[in-house]
Amino acid sequence: MQEVVSFLSRRTPGFLLNGGQVRVLRTPTEFYEFLMFRMASARKRVGVASLYLGTGSMESHLASFYQTPSLRGIWWKYLPQRYNEVIGLQHMKILVFDECVLMTGANLSEDYFTKRQDRYIVFDNAVHLSNFFYGLIETVSQFSYTLTEDNELEVKDGWGVNPIHSPYSDFVRKAGNAVRNFLNNEMMKQRELLERSASDASIAASSFDGKSGLAALFGRQTKGDTRVYPMVQMGELNIHDDFLATQKIFHGAEPGSLLKIATGYFNLVTDYKQILLDRSRANVQLLMAHPTCNGFLGAKGPAGGIPYGYTMLAKTFFDSVKKSGEGLKRISLWEYQRPKWSFHAKGLWYYPKGEYLPSVTLIGSPNFGYRSVYRDLEVQLCLVTVNEELRRALNEEQKLLFEPHSSIATGETFSAVDRRPPLWVCRVLLLLWVEMDPALLRQRDAFKAKAMDTPTIENKRSSGPSRKSLGNEAFLREVSKRRSLASSSSSGSSSTPKSIDIVNYKTLQGSSAHKFSVLAKCVQHLKTRHLEGNFECCTVEQLLDETCQLDIPLKTRQWLSSEALPNNPKVEVVDGVKFLFKPPYRIRDKKSLLSLLKKHDLKGLGGIFLDDIRESLPRADKCIKVLGDEVILIQRPVDKKIVVFYNDRSCQIELDDEIVKLWRSVAVDSIDDKKIAEYLSNQGIRSMADHGVKQMRPLKRKGGGGKRKGFKKPKDNEHISDVLQHYEDGT
Repeated sequence: MQEVVSFLSRRTPGFLLNGGQVRVLRTPTEFYEFLMFRMASARKRVGVASLYLGTGSMESHLASFYQTPSLRGIWWKYLPQRYNEVIGLQHMKILVFDECVLMTGANLSEDYFTKRQDRYIVFDNAVHLSNFFYGLIETVSQFSYTLTEDNELEVKDGWGVNPIHSPYSDFVRKAGNAVRNFLNNEMMKQRELLERSASDASIAASSFDGKSGLAALFGRQTKGDTRVYPMVQMGELNIHDDFLATQKIFHGAEPGSLLKIATGYFNLVTDYKQILLDRSRANVQLLMAHPTCNGFLGAKGPAGGIPYGYTMLAKTFFDSVKKSGEGLKRISLWEYQRPKWSFHAKGLWYYPKGEYLPSVTLIGSPNFGYRSVYRDLEVQLCLVTVNEELRRALNEEQKLLFEPHSSIATGETFSAVDRRPPLWVCRVLLLLWVEMDPALLRQRDAFKAKAMDTPTIENKRSSGPSRKSLGNEAFLREVSKRRSLASSSSSGSSSTPKSIDIVNYKTLQGSSAHKFSVLAKCVQHLKTRHLEGNFECCTVEQLLDETCQLDIPLKTRQWLSSEALPNNPKVEVVDGVKFLFKPPYRIRDKKSLLSLLKKHDLKGLGGIFLDDIRESLPRADKCIKVLGDEVILIQRPVDKKIVVFYNDRSCQIELDDEIVKLWRSVAVDSIDDKKIAEYLSNQGIRSMADHGVKQMRPLKRKGGGGKRKGFKKPKDNEHISDVLQHYEDGT
């Protein structure tokens, strides 16, 4: 789970609190009384984000309307109220009163104040957290409608893009940029606060000290024992922070730990289901509403069949659990059933292995379903704590939902006569599965992309002999001959597979190019993380999540983890399954850079290329600028590359003033380097030689042509030939 916290720290702003600032409300009555008290006592500001605001006597004490850009055209004109919610809506549930924040999944209508069970967590005296959520409400209000005095809806002044009448892409781009810019600015603010706080800096450092468990995040500081991370999900605007973080939590839960998940409307997206069934090794308890506690029970028209639809979805998941390897031993389904009450609670509690108190909880508006991920505007808060009192309060909260009014679901539960959905509900649900299942849509898009990337070559007719010119028998012999040649060539080529050029992967076609493009994104992301000062290693799943490559097939994932990343020269393998960027030099700050340059100077290795330093050191240019005259930068004339040298001040040569004056008095303005070198050579002075990298010329062997010279036998004693006498005659 520490990896999850690290992931959230990189994606969303984090806020440090004390456990005493957090309160857990349990009943709708407490929720309503808190609202009344805070509304009356607020002095500076009140911010509310809710799906419904009732008009009854209880809501009259409570005083921007978001319109999804997908609800336009004939849908906008003819789709009835309440049914148009399936297209998309504003679903965030946030209440801000001065410096107090209330996170909940409840709306502001009478049922939620009396007999509809939900969750409610209060954060008191949370200045920065309240500023964040109030700013988020203001940001969404920028691209929402306002109600005029004539009871008409209009776009706010200065926005200029209408969610219905303007082009869809224009609204999505502008609204998405507004939210993303707000989130980025808030992250920068929180990082500055962390840098100014020594205790918070120790928390950031503890992410790299190898400690295990969440206690390592709070072990070196005394100011706070609780951290909260807002997770925004606006799939329509291409913002998916909550979706990615929730996947990380499901997947990152350690074996033997416990995940308790609650949702008022059970409709897990395919990605969540696959992780819980196939990849997660934690124990899972899923709590959902019994059909009699569903908010749509007794609704008029087609909406009355919605509870049966959720029952059918739950039964499908139940059957998948039974077919999985561990079956119902690891995953269990629970139903909340309470007479005359409805169930609307949503969220998650995480219990580490061997512990009976939760250390992480998710509280907010998402239901973990299709609309929460792809359609609606959602926000959820991830709370991480080591405060014992707060952990007990969270444990009591989940007990209130799971134990008194809930029971475990079995096969008999879904086979009961009163749980069988009508035929029309089954047909509608099957249609929605076909139309809305994101896994099928991604497979279709991947197939289209692959088909577009693979060129189709049309085989032209050969200019060989025709049937008319050869006759039937000769023509058939010619065809059989060509077929045999083609089959032999194809078999020969299949026995020698083509090698794949990892460097020039962009020239590949089809699936190979796709695989290496995924690899390139992963390596580039590792490099970006390193240059941003993040030296934490990550797994293949983390890389794919952080690069938004969520639809990568299993074979490609295995290829990345077992072959591509381990063999990449820019990647370092840690513990066999985690990966880190491998820079040319191990330097992380200006001190280590100066030490490396000094070591090179002492060993006579010279300088270091500036490009290698920039690839190894975060904010390299700033560090070099801070070092000042402790380093020397020289550009090589051969390839124009800049080399950084250590400036050894102990070797400074003091020159006489007269020599300096003489040097400066020599005018060389009209003389080029070649003439200066000739002049110095004539005076017997050698000029400085270029010691750059030079290519060695290949040695030329002497030609072996022509006749070989005959061997000349040496004569003996040629040097005393005038002294010696011959006695050949035998005399």
